[in-house]
Amino acid sequence: MGASVTAAAEAVLQMIRKMAGVSDKTVLMLLDLLHRCFSDFSMGKAFSESLIDVYPYCVTDDGVRFLVFRRAGVVMYAGQWRMIGGKVGDGESRAMAALRELKEETGCDTELFWTVPSVNQFYDAASDTIHHIAAFAACLDRHAPIRLNHEHDHYQWIKIQDVKNFIKWPEQVRLIYLIHDILTGDGVMPEWLISER
Repeated sequence: MGASVTAAAEAVLQMIRKMAGVSDKTVLMLLDLLHRCFSDFSMGKAFSESLIDVYPYCVTDDGVRFLVFRRAGVVMYAGQWRMIGGKVGDGESRAMAALRELKEETGCDTELFWTVPSVNQFYDAASDTIHHIAAFAACLDRHAPIRLNHEHDHYQWIKIQDVKNFIKWPEQVRLIYLIHDILTGDGVMPEWLISER
């Protein structure tokens, strides 16, 4: 870990100790934890910044429906039902990548595009990487034609009570429930809205 990062971490922890009155032993334990986290980060093991998820949905007279896709037999996660996922390209922001992936995988434009105030996170043992994946929600016209690309062989609009019958990854299930709760509760906050420009 670089000297500047160490100094910054120690300064932050000194401030915490003064404000909260924690012991020197606790401060040392926190410093050790920060050191390990920053060491992993500097080696590229802490998290992946290159992935995004998009959760397409529509609002109908009988509630919110989510658009899910079955992965084709020739791609990763073949046969699994999932939302849209993809990689951030060179020069793209996560939001730009999410909009591009939405268009590529559905042929649709979104009526309302927003960042979900949470992330999809999981550990991938094969690459020894903890993924923290930005999540976006995209409202689609329920009657717009869906044009699948090579990554999927089928799609379906599902109700919230059917989510666990299709989606098997716990974090994706959690995010779909969160989106549903937001849409059926207080709604999307202005700070979460993203312009398509």
